[in-house]
Amino acid sequence: MLLRATLIAVKPIIARMLGRLFLLGSCWAITSSAASPRATVAATRATEIALPNATMLHTQVKGLSIAYQRAGSGPGFVLLHGFTLDSRSWRPQIDGLLDRFTVIAWDAPGAGQSDDPPGTFGIGDWAHALAGVLDSAGIQRAHVVGLSWGGLLAQEFYRRYPSYVVSLVLADTYAGWKGSLPAPLPEQRLDAAIKDSLLPPGEFVQKYLPGSSATLAAPEIRKELGDIMAEFHPAGFRLKAAM
Repeated sequence: MLLRATLIAVKPIIARMLGRLFLLGSCWAITSSAASPRATVAATRATEIALPNATMLHTQVKGLSIAYQRAGSGPGFVLLHGFTLDSRSWRPQIDGLLDRFTVIAWDAPGAGQSDDPPGTFGIGDWAHALAGVLDSAGIQRAHVVGLSWGGLLAQEFYRRYPSYVVSLVLADTYAGWKGSLPAPLPEQRLDAAIKDSLLPPGEFVQKYLPGSSATLAAPEIRKELGDIMAEFHPAGFRLKAAM
């Protein structure tokens, strides 16, 4: 993955704001395992809830229905969620940024209110889908923040669409398991994640929630995050883990 100094050259005001916001929303940082498109399980689409200060919108990109939250006005600011999450996980950050920016927080294909992509979907396809969402939203340039798996996507998006990116913030992220870990760890994690994708929602949350910093948060925040994780898409989860 391409990581130059320009990728983390963030305007001071954004750096200060994100420093505060990631402290407020640090419970959302997930560093757990995920999975691949080998197993099949019917996914239940997540509950459609527009956040209090955002509007939930839908757009079509290459045959996929993709949902995203939009809030505020000003320069573009894009928030990319992690493996087991969706746009709702960015609630604290959206609330803190909307007075200065047009904030876009999407449900990546295979998460939230968005369709599950086909089994051949790769990280480049997610980057193309994100570009399509930004085009639909009228966002030509944006600050891009990627958390965990969203940081992997942010790197690929910058590589393919550098003209869209004003600055890039990579939070608690990596270069994909294959790009970050020695063999045989990537395959071992993938195999484990495939099995995990078959767990009932309650068991899935019990396994993955303790692996996040949510354990340090207040009970109501842990419950909010657990409710989001319980509505994960098994197929999308497996595809993201294969990166």
